[in-house]
Amino acid sequence: MRKARIVLPIEGMSCASCAVTVQEALAAAPGVTSAAVNYATAKAAVDYDDGQTNVGQLIKAVRAAGYDCGKATVTFNVTDLHYAPSVAPLERALADVRGVIRAVANQATETVTVDYVPGVTTAEDLERAVASAGFEVAEPIAAEDPVERERIARQREIRTLTGKFALAAVVAVVAMAGSMLLMADRPAGVHGTFKQFDLLGRLLMPLAVALREWVSSACSRSPSSPGPASSSTRAPGAACAIARRT
Repeated sequence: MRKARIVLPIEGMSCASCAVTVQEALAAAPGVTSAAVNYATAKAAVDYDDGQTNVGQLIKAVRAAGYDCGKATVTFNVTDLHYAPSVAPLERALADVRGVIRAVANQATETVTVDYVPGVTTAEDLERAVASAGFEVAEPIAAEDPVERERIARQREIRTLTGKFALAAVVAVVAMAGSMLLMADRPAGVHGTFKQFDLLGRLLMPLAVALREWVSSACSRSPSSPGPASSSTRAPGAACAIARRT
């Protein structure tokens, strides 16, 4: 027995007796261990065995009682889906995501349509499921909530800029060490040790300059979000500022 818990948004309830009706319908569904429906919040908290039932079955129980469950639908593109021998692994991976009601993949159009419960399933959960099935989304999945969509986009931007800054910083440090050797006034020695470092410095300095310009261009292209910046969004800005001064 694998215990699971989900909170479903219930639509169509007009009084407290409606909540009782939905609660009884959910409690009678196979695999459900407990159900509690709150009329004030229009939500149902359900504990169930996910080996015996799933979210789709729970929603069917709600509809059979004469009510409905709020859901959202998202359609996104998957890269090279038409080359796959079968879409079954992708559909299974998405169906296993908590809160997903239905997932249908179309090889001809290379698209996947997913019905899910808002607030339970996120765009990042769906993208991870696609990756676990061996596929890749063509572009980030748009979240239903604009605030959530902006948060996801900002997190991706932070990861990208942080990676670029770290790479540029490492190369800049190595190049700086090489340039310091260029200014050494000691003789090269019998084996030409400093001549070798001189060559290393001359090779790494242009690379460091190119990386600095790369990071600076990425910073200039990154969109700025309105409102006060949080601590997480200030980090890339600081990194960009350092990169420009390097």
